[in-house]
Amino acid sequence: MGIYTDSIEELLYDIRPDDDNYTDELLKMAQSFRDFDKALDEFIINQGYDGDINNIDNKINFIKLKFKEAHTKNPRNMKNWYSEHKRIEKNTAYQLCFAFHLNIDETKDFFRRVCLLRCFDLHNIDEIVYYYCMKHHLSYQDALDIIHQSPKDSNGKIDSHEVLYTSSIAEEIERINNIEELLNFFNSNIEQLSYNNATAYRNIKEIWNRIKDQDGLANRERQLNNQLFIEFKERSDWDIYLQILGFDKYHISNLGTDRSLKPILEDNQLLHPLAQASFPDRGGISKIMNGEHTSDERVRKVLILLVFYKFWVTMYLDKKHDKYQALGGDADRCMDEINRYLLESGYPTLYAGNPFDWIFMYALQDDYPLETFRLFMSRVYTSNEDKLMPHTFTNPK
Repeated sequence: MGIYTDSIEELLYDIRPDDDNYTDELLKMAQSFRDFDKALDEFIINQGYDGDINNIDNKINFIKLKFKEAHTKNPRNMKNWYSEHKRIEKNTAYQLCFAFHLNIDETKDFFRRVCLLRCFDLHNIDEIVYYYCMKHHLSYQDALDIIHQSPKDSNGKIDSHEVLYTSSIAEEIERINNIEELLNFFNSNIEQLSYNNATAYRNIKEIWNRIKDQDGLANRERQLNNQLFIEFKERSDWDIYLQILGFDKYHISNLGTDRSLKPILEDNQLLHPLAQASFPDRGGISKIMNGEHTSDERVRKVLILLVFYKFWVTMYLDKKHDKYQALGGDADRCMDEINRYLLESGYPTLYAGNPFDWIFMYALQDDYPLETFRLFMSRVYTSNEDKLMPHTFTNPK
């Protein structure tokens, strides 16, 4: 997997919630994730680069040579990847994969470990074309020619009665053997292809309804924790969202108007910028429940959070364990379930080198994963406490 991945995975086990310097360890961890240029370095070395790894011009020339050999135009401002630590756009990532003649599995791995992006959104016509061309060993220029002939899709509100789910599209594409068949497929299904994240939305809606229902996981967890009879009633998305994160025991007075944790998350030293970006929020959940378009990253992170919560609260409510305790194999089963949902929805599986994924993979190494995740979130709050209005959180007496 590489030295970087190995070192990041080791830290999953080295940081413990009962360590005296726990917060300092989390701070150091947040600073340990590599920038895109370092990930690209590892990639080009594996692709045959044997020059000075600190010489930017040599590295850029190596990459340019690959584009020249593939008869593909270079992306613009390549030097900025190194001099300014710029991350690349998704389409540029595909260009790189074509230039280095990566196959489908290698491209997925490049997106997952180097770019930290979703690969092959099969509701996006351009990305279906990229998939088809890699499968049939066609060039990037061939892909552009096919895209030029293809109808234009547009993101719309998801209608669950008409949508084509990712698995169905994948099956259709595997049966297509020529460009004419591919174009016919596009023209016959253009409306259904306009819906991004259809499978992910379906999965998130099912899980969220199971959590939010009056007799759902959230109310039942709260009742069991309080050891009291609590009349089940409909609660707001905001209230339940806070409970999932472990903030439901507090009164967040200055966040009540816009119902956002942005003041807590923004520029937080314990959260890497890539973990902060598109962090699961009430607004994202509402958009998904209403079938409105939102970013891939936002959808993926919401899905991870909800599957993680569902797994451990279900175990707790079934009284299989003491509180949220993980016994033999439970953590692996939870990770398998998260990854199953991600793959089914067309997203990359959990990767320790992804700062957001690391939080959950770290929690899964503890005996009490949900409590460890909530403790982590409480430290995230205290890290930015001095930047908030006084008495933002009031502990109940």
